[in-house]
Amino acid sequence: MLLKKTRHQPHHFLSISIMLGIFLILSVPIISDSICQAESLKKNLIFILDASGSMASEIKGKSKIEITKDAFSDLAKNFSPAYKVGLIAYGHRYKGDCNDAEELIPAAPFDRKNFTDKIQSIKAVGMSALSFSLQKAAESIRDKKEKNILILLADGQDACNIDACALVREMKAGGARFILHVIAFDVSGDAEKSLVCLAGAGGGTYFSAKSAGELQTALKKAVELSGFKGDYRQAAPPAKPEETPPPPRSAEKKIINEISEIKFERSPEGQEKVIFIQSGAVQPKIFPLAEAIPKAVCDFSNTRISRSVSHNMKVGGKLIQRIRVGVHSEKEPKVRIVLDIAPNVVLTEAQLSEP
Repeated sequence: MLLKKTRHQPHHFLSISIMLGIFLILSVPIISDSICQAESLKKNLIFILDASGSMASEIKGKSKIEITKDAFSDLAKNFSPAYKVGLIAYGHRYKGDCNDAEELIPAAPFDRKNFTDKIQSIKAVGMSALSFSLQKAAESIRDKKEKNILILLADGQDACNIDACALVREMKAGGARFILHVIAFDVSGDAEKSLVCLAGAGGGTYFSAKSAGELQTALKKAVELSGFKGDYRQAAPPAKPEETPPPPRSAEKKIINEISEIKFERSPEGQEKVIFIQSGAVQPKIFPLAEAIPKAVCDFSNTRISRSVSHNMKVGGKLIQRIRVGVHSEKEPKVRIVLDIAPNVVLTEAQLSEP
């Protein structure tokens, strides 16, 4: 098998599109596809926020809209700029208007300041134009090819004599491509039944929250269920007046990427590859290690790994047998992912080339 060689690049250093020519002791299919691929998160996440008059009512002395603003602001602290996030609100401008739904932020790379400012500017004043807001969302994502996830946060059902559940079924039957998760805040009775139906029609999950803490938990779970994983660390306690908070470590400032999922795939032709789903677009450095168990190493700089990703995965392929994850703390934080290759496969420098 004739493989391309690179004159100006050492053979032991590989790019993202590493190609392996395989000399086999046993009969194993030849792998000519990329063994290690990184993919950016290709999703749109759109929040739909109920700002009808009922959201001005209080729970333990604080209005539901203020509790909601706090939950969203807390959530926004951990979103990556690579995430595409949008925001729609309804009932936030006029009283008695069933057409009061507005796209405040179209789905676009996440801008934390803009998102937080928009959230904080919302007032709870009007009608629960829930169905119209769903139509607004469907219109916004109509031409988007990515996967679309809607998260509705509401404290009641549609108040404009429209069956929102039937509307979602109709939109889905008409080809609308989205998943709808529903967070019901301080809801019971018929309103709760309506929102449960809505989540089922939208192919999503229903969450119920009765307090500020439960709302924060439900919102974070809905976001993570959508594949947008964040590092939801508890905020540090405020410093005493005479103390100055220590500056954040430079390594933490530089983390711009997160690997949220690692997938092993094998085609009917026997091609094997590992795909890394990441929030950014970091291209890993890839190189082989000639050991008793040969290895392919993928190094991602300025990257962290999601807590949900296993650090030791046995995949049992004919070429790739195990995937191991390590985190390195250096001047620039790095995630190292090692692919254990089958011992009956011999990798040599001459068998490695760039595409």
